[in-house]
This record gives sequence, C-alpha cells and structure tokens, in this order.
Amino acid sequence: MSDSHIKIRTAKNWQGKEPFFVFQSSFSGIKKEDLFIKKFFVELDTRQASFGIRLCEQKPTNLATQGGMVNMMRKYCKGATIGEISKDHSNGNLWLTLFSQGQVYYLLLAKSRPPELSLIDPEGISLMRLGMKGTFTKKSRYEGELPANNEKITSIKSELIAAFREEILAKQAQEEESEDLGEDHDESDELSQTQRQLLQKLKRKLKTYQKALDKQISQTPTSESIEESSLKATMLQNFGYLVKDGQFELDLPKEISGLTSDLTIPLDPEKNLGANIEAYFVKAKKQKRSLEMGTNMIERNRIEVKQLKSTIDSVKSPLEHYRTLEIAESYKIRLSTQVSQNKNKLESVSKPYKEFRSSDGHRILVGKGPKENDELTKSAKANDYWIHTAGVAGSHVIIPVTKEIKSSLPEPLLKAGAILAIHYSKFKGDQAGEVYLARRSEIKKQKGMPPGLWNVERCKTVFIRYEAKELKQLLDSMIQTGS
Repeated sequence: MSDSHIKIRTAKNWQGKEPFFVFQSSFSGIKKEDLFIKKFFVELDTRQASFGIRLCEQKPTNLATQGGMVNMMRKYCKGATIGEISKDHSNGNLWLTLFSQGQVYYLLLAKSRPPELSLIDPEGISLMRLGMKGTFTKKSRYEGELPANNEKITSIKSELIAAFREEILAKQAQEEESEDLGEDHDESDELSQTQRQLLQKLKRKLKTYQKALDKQISQTPTSESIEESSLKATMLQNFGYLVKDGQFELDLPKEISGLTSDLTIPLDPEKNLGANIEAYFVKAKKQKRSLEMGTNMIERNRIEVKQLKSTIDSVKSPLEHYRTLEIAESYKIRLSTQVSQNKNKLESVSKPYKEFRSSDGHRILVGKGPKENDELTKSAKANDYWIHTAGVAGSHVIIPVTKEIKSSLPEPLLKAGAILAIHYSKFKGDQAGEVYLARRSEIKKQKGMPPGLWNVERCKTVFIRYEAKELKQLLDSMIQTGS
C-alpha cells in the first residue's frame, strides 16, 4: 500500500541546542482505522554523523523553544503541512515541501560539509540557514533547482512512513506479547474470570498513570533551566548595547561576559531590547512557579502509581467476588462479568459526595475521595462553583448554581464552602487556609491525570478563617446519603 497520499501536519517546532530542527506532527489523509499513531515528531538533522530526516515516536531532547529558525518558521510557515519529502540522488540533499496559507515553502537539508538547513520562500529566496557554524539571516537567491523543476529528485515520503509504521506496530506487538506473558504468569487458574479481567485492566491503567508521571517529570523545569533564564536576562540587560535591530541571537564570548564559557542568547527579532529582556525575566518567574507546582504534582502522581501497584499485587491473589467489584468500582472500571448479587453493596457507596446545607438552604457537595472528587466534578454543570484548598490535597467542593447565585457567589455561602474544603483537606484543624474559587468550566481534566488532579485554568484565591462553632453548624447540616 502506497503512502504517497498521506500528508503530515505540523504544530509546534523546536530548534536543537545542537544544529537540528524538530516538528511536532500528526498524519492527515489517513483512515481512522489505519492510524497507527496520533502524534509523532519529524527531525531534520544537520549534524555530519547523523545527517538525515527521521520520523520518531519520542520527542528528541536538548531542544529550545526560541531560536532563529524557530522564529522564521513561526513567521512564514506556522501550522504548515508537509506535502512531500524528497531526495536529490545527485548530491544527497533532502527536501521538505511545505504548504502554508496558500504558499509553497521549502526546507532544504543540504548534505554539504558541514550540512545546513535552509528555509526557501516561493520565489526561491533563502530566508535563513542553520548549521554547525550558527544561524545566518542574510537573504540570498538559491542557485540550484527547486524540487518541482528537478528531475533528479524522487519522493522518499512513502518509504519513511512505511518504515515508521512497521517500527511502531512491531513495538506495540512486543508490548502486547509481554503483557500476555505477564498475565499467564500472574493469573493462575485460582483466579475467577472477573478477577482476571480486573487485573488486566488495572495493568493498563498503571501504564496510563506511569505515562502521566513521566510526562509531568519531563515538562517540569529544572533549577538549572531557571538559573539559565535568569542569567540570560541579566546578561542581555548588561550587554544590550551589542544588540542590533532584527537580530535573532546575541553571541557573548566568555572574554566579554566574564563567564566560564561562551553564551548564546536567542532573541525575538520582532521585539525590542526591553521586551526581550522582560521576556527572559518573566520566563524565569514562570519556570520557578512551574517547578513548585510540578514537584507537588509529581509527588502526587508517584503516590497514585505506588497505590495502584499495591492494588495490582493484591488482585493477583484470589479475592471474594464482592471485593473484586469494589476495587473495580473504586477505579471506575467496567467489568463485563459483573453480576447483580452485589448490587445493594455497591449502591451503598454509589454517591461520590457528602451533602451539606448552608444557613440559607443552599446545597454544598463535598467529594469523598480522589476518585469520587473526579466523579462529582465531572457531573457538575459548567456554571457551578468549584472550591478547593490551595496547594494541598483535599476534597473537591461543588456548590450547584441557582437563580439567586447565578451571577456571583454570596460571601456567607463562599465561606461555608471554603470551611468544608479546609476541613476535608490537609489544613484540617488549622481553622484557616487559602482556597481556590472557580466555575466548573474553568478547570479541566486531561487524559491520563491521576484521580482528583485537575488543571485550574482560571480562579480566584481567597483566604478564610473561621471558628469551631461555624464548622460544627455545617457538619450538623449533613444530609444522610447512604455514606
């Protein structure tokens, strides 16, 4: 089967700290049932020892979000589609044909010594070159023939895609075989069909949890990256007089900067010097905040992985049927062999929340645990109010919206919800704490996130202090829901 009809859509792009360039990509023009991978990366490597174009499953390391080629691609080819990948057999040069906003651009990976990557516009003008010697923005006309007019050029896109498909499918088959071998070892004849099914689905869930943990670790900035951003901001501030208008980067030899090694500071040529300096200071500040939040999320993810591994170990030994169903329910796993004899037992824990009443009669719902928090919050309406303690684990609190509180949440009702959020969190006993207040539509649950963990896209932060009698009055108002 030919893959010549398949196109490759590009999204984000990065420039390597060594001279290579990367697109985050996805396939277009392929049937859903034939799609073997949703997201992948196209790497254009200008290093002599590893020259070439590769499709890879994992994002390469040592990447930077700023750089001359990155800025050029964002300016001319943002969201471009790769229509063709071809090779000139006379000299070994590789070409990418890009379609962007009705225009055709080319990326030439020249197998020169040393190799270079060039962005060429529809008129045949080379806009920028990237290679071992650095980046060059002086425009020049490309003297050779472009792919459309060169008979020596042939397409290699189909063979690249076919090889990539074979690699991915072989890896998936190997993982499935490994999983099957593991099940044969763990699932003895002593386990019921229901328990075997549960064990298999828990193992798959563990893979999801582990991927979420690995992704969080990879996305969390390091102390070194924060120090690097702060250093670049300071150096740019000190040596800004060396920057010229439209410059893509500032090279500071160690003899000038006083550092132990040379420093290159990527610049946004469309911003003035002050805006570039401010961008690095802001970046360092955001990285610091991301490091703090990321560290907390990593710890929570690790706890979830550890708990799930412990559960899997317990399911490897024979369990009573009702206990198997309870574990499945706690992880929101549907088993095809579930029976009705334990229906009453499961109904006793079917409601994921405790229900309270405020002094004016409004309902306040408090999640019973991490998985119940997810169920409660997912069932809330977009305009309902969501309250959670800031920076520490705790129950989700939902206040269903009514006509009286549609436009804003009254102070007494906000305080009542905050008191319960604090009481059912690690702040319990302090009688004070900071909480987030948001609408349900302002928080998102991403695929793979551990139970109870959500992304807060927008919120208000409120500090609440209360007396013991206020808490007692709320706890006394709890409605019995079978919990």
